[in-house]
Amino acid sequence: MNKTFTFIVTALMCTTVMRVSALERDTSGFYLINNIDDLWEFTMIARNGQTTSNAKLTTDIDMEGLTNWMPIGWHNHETNYAYKGIFDGQGHVIRNFTLTPDADQDFEVGFFGQINGATIKNLGFENAHVSSASGMNVGVLAASLRNAKIENCYVIGDLLIETENTQQGAMAGFIEQSTTFLSCYTTYLTLGTTPDEGMPKLVRTFYGEEVEPIAATGELCFTLNGDQSTILFRQTLGQDKYPVFGDEHQQVYATGDFKCDGTVLGTATYSNTSG
Repeated sequence: MNKTFTFIVTALMCTTVMRVSALERDTSGFYLINNIDDLWEFTMIARNGQTTSNAKLTTDIDMEGLTNWMPIGWHNHETNYAYKGIFDGQGHVIRNFTLTPDADQDFEVGFFGQINGATIKNLGFENAHVSSASGMNVGVLAASLRNAKIENCYVIGDLLIETENTQQGAMAGFIEQSTTFLSCYTTYLTLGTTPDEGMPKLVRTFYGEEVEPIAATGELCFTLNGDQSTILFRQTLGQDKYPVFGDEHQQVYATGDFKCDGTVLGTATYSNTSG
């Protein structure tokens, strides 16, 4: 299917004039993102107010060399197009995401800008450089998470996150207490900054220094997959440093005693061999 679209973005990224052809959709109405052009087109759909639109990635996307980008869920001091839909990575990865706007571009920085009530799932990020010269919230997955559900997501690799604002992190710059993380991890030192009233709900979610020792043994990979009814995270032990997506990597099995949800009772050993 051939699609064409044009767009004009001002230097301040605050006015958009565009003509887009319709993205392909599945039977559930989800936009299907098959390449970098589709990703930009979906970004512009959300930027123009269709913030409850749903999407699925159908492939990994390498954003190497792309710097003049825009978050899904645009938010600055004057305009709020917080993303409220469902974005399903389907076990795919965004690589080499870079967004480093100048000081006169005062919008929240992340692959998603502000998320409010959205679900982001089954999505990985490997290598990213995000910054805000104007001191806005900065994160790799998102700038701000409010009442969000983040499921089966990871942020690893060469990560550079810069802002004068204290609200910065791998999953988001700011994370409201109403947000839930399920089976997520990052090697970065923090998920993000949380308000004084409390932490978001963390279920099988790990970050910073706690990741390295349990990743090496396979424990992290096994734990992320919960009751093992669905195997999304994989890790070829001895080759993959961390759990990732993709059938080319092996499943991690455990030997020991477990609860029904996969929680270890006592001690366990992990390998790529079943039984």
